[in-house]
Amino acid sequence: MASELGVQTIQHTNGTDAMTIDSSGVVNFNNAPTGFTTGFTFPAAQTLNGVSSRTFTGIPSGTNIIKYGVWRHSGSVQSTFQLMLGDSGGIETSGYSRGDQYFNTGGGTGQGSGSASDSAWTLGSWTGSSNVIMHQGEIFRVDGNKWLLNANAIYVQGPNYFLHYHGYKELSGELTQIKFQLSTGTFDDSAGVVRIGYQ
Repeated sequence: MASELGVQTIQHTNGTDAMTIDSSGVVNFNNAPTGFTTGFTFPAAQTLNGVSSRTFTGIPSGTNIIKYGVWRHSGSVQSTFQLMLGDSGGIETSGYSRGDQYFNTGGGTGQGSGSASDSAWTLGSWTGSSNVIMHQGEIFRVDGNKWLLNANAIYVQGPNYFLHYHGYKELSGELTQIKFQLSTGTFDDSAGVVRIGYQ
């Protein structure tokens, strides 16, 4: 037999009500709970069509996680999708350790690319101008200015492919900006957008 405790009010020992529970089970706090961090901040999505890059600036000091999504990335010419971080000194263009892999779930084949020190994090195995790709990733501060990237992507014309890319980077200073770009050419899908959220 399960035990049940029925209460309407939870109080401090001095008699001050901390919270109440109404007859429908809704909990009401007399004071806002403390000790919780605020949620994610989501700046407006930025269109990609016709530009070679988009940079989100003003990321506040103390940010520990950046999530991002790219809807319909494709390029006007054969090019590599790139992601770079920056601090108060600007976007950093060296020291990105990275790798990417893809697998065809139908045939079990897989390939990839990587570099111990590159100019950006990239999805290096998918460079065709006819490719349309969706991205979802997270950049996580481990400690100080040390950041890890973990991301997946969908090849729209062949969703049976699993695309993954990852990396690490230590910045010179506190992260303040993130840049999405193509190595050459411009983004050319009319529905292409990129959005970030940070906390």
